[in-house]
Amino acid sequence: MRLSFLVSVLLAGGLGVRTARAQRVIAQDTLSTATPAAISCGFCAGERYGVVFRELAPGGLQPADFPLTIRSLRVAVASARVTGSAPSFRCEGLTAGGSALADLELWAGSEVPSALEGIGPDDPWTPGEELLWAAADVPLMKSTAGADGASELEAGFNELQPVDEMAMPVRVGADARYIRAVVRIREGDAGSSASCAAARQNPPSIFPLRDNDGLIAGERSFIYAGSAGWLWNEDVGIAGDWAIRLEIRSDGAPSSDAGPGAMDGGPLSDGGTADGGVTRDAGVAADGSTIEPSETGCGCQTTPDPAASWPALLALLWLRRRVTGECR
Repeated sequence: MRLSFLVSVLLAGGLGVRTARAQRVIAQDTLSTATPAAISCGFCAGERYGVVFRELAPGGLQPADFPLTIRSLRVAVASARVTGSAPSFRCEGLTAGGSALADLELWAGSEVPSALEGIGPDDPWTPGEELLWAAADVPLMKSTAGADGASELEAGFNELQPVDEMAMPVRVGADARYIRAVVRIREGDAGSSASCAAARQNPPSIFPLRDNDGLIAGERSFIYAGSAGWLWNEDVGIAGDWAIRLEIRSDGAPSSDAGPGAMDGGPLSDGGTADGGVTRDAGVAADGSTIEPSETGCGCQTTPDPAASWPALLALLWLRRRVTGECR
């Protein structure tokens, strides 16, 4: 398999876009101009996180959607750093952005296992799960803190268009019932994470963004944390879903169409229940210490961005909006 992708950039303020028939964006997260989000600062190089896109009402990936074509993969990451020392590490968003490298994978299968123990980092989750697409050293633009360094974040989604050996969009067969997207964090700049240094691990290239609405759907978002292996977010107290999305075109029954007015946004997603005030997060350092928000902030409550009319460019999809709030 040739590991290829096309990257494009779109500057926009809102999340809502009209989709063609049977083509829509599937979002497990609820990151939007009306819902909160957060940066998770507890990751080190080599760790992974991702989302299982599966049946979820309303707006989720439905059995009737298969077979389907993957039009794009969208990922939002952040520019941040962890300072301090155990047991009081602090997370803060940075005004310096740019790009950083990550590895990306898309898998498809028919049944998601509830128990993830014993599955290796590069192994399929089930014997029938298939690797659809993988790409190494993908440059992702990082969302940055506002110019005042206080309570704003210029949050955006990178959009990648996976293609196969023939430079055609990746297709998923009729027998599949879910798609699993995985982001592997590469080694980043020295000094970007005091908590990783304290644990004698390499610093991360990126910090994941997630929603922070107090809702989480079970067995959707997950992490891979070294010796602990694969873990569902809800099992480790991560109170949100990762900002990873798929744009798909259903090649199945017409009834799978979300309709011409379907919206690209998370408010129709999640489908979970309140997480009961769980306080642990991926922002817990490798040695178990808590990573606290900094005074500058870096998690988010989104507000409209005046850049809504900026045009699409053929080089990296960047959905930009301002957000405010706290780091995790």
